[in-house]
Amino acid sequence: MVCGNALASPSSMTSASTRLEHARELLGRRYKKTIRTAEHATNVAHFVRHITEESLSKRWKRKAPRIARTIMQESKRYGFDPIFLVSVIQTESSFSPTARGSAGEIGLMQLRPETGKWIANEFDIRWRGKKTLYDPVQNIRIGAAYLSLLREKFGKDGRLYIPAYNMGATAVRDAVSQHIFPVEYARRVMSKYLKNYSKISLQLQLERERKVTEDRQLASRSDG
Repeated sequence: MVCGNALASPSSMTSASTRLEHARELLGRRYKKTIRTAEHATNVAHFVRHITEESLSKRWKRKAPRIARTIMQESKRYGFDPIFLVSVIQTESSFSPTARGSAGEIGLMQLRPETGKWIANEFDIRWRGKKTLYDPVQNIRIGAAYLSLLREKFGKDGRLYIPAYNMGATAVRDAVSQHIFPVEYARRVMSKYLKNYSKISLQLQLERERKVTEDRQLASRSDG
């Protein structure tokens, strides 16, 4: 999944910097030990691909590499932690490209056709009607762009832009004007976010233990 002993290239270091900057933005003073431990994860792309392959149904597994690559690309484009984008997809559709919501939401990131068309036009993303949202790659591109727009609109305050993705910017503003901060959806997303980082941290620990075991075995053979 995640190789703890991989060497980081300049581009991956830049990506890691962006990822951790967004993690701090999301968590503030609650920047958890699981995140700090995962600061040393240099191959998050492997984790994203693993969890994508693991989560997709048999019908869609062959598209897992392209879907995972899109998550990484769009995260880089908009300055997101890709683990956050994974967590939103898990919350919205459990990685089901054909998921349908009760209010007409479609696909991995559960977008309504009217929202999808608006965002596609705003961000110059190809739109071919609502069937666009059944394409997991296009769905992620549009969903990530929408999250980016909301993030800027709410001054990078995760308490606001995360629930706004679920209930709309106007509804969040109305709630805040009444001194109410919608928390349920954000809690669900962040719970998955921290759980994903716990998995990354565990994998890093296993990688370190494996390396220590291999080093000891080599030393033992040398002594013999």
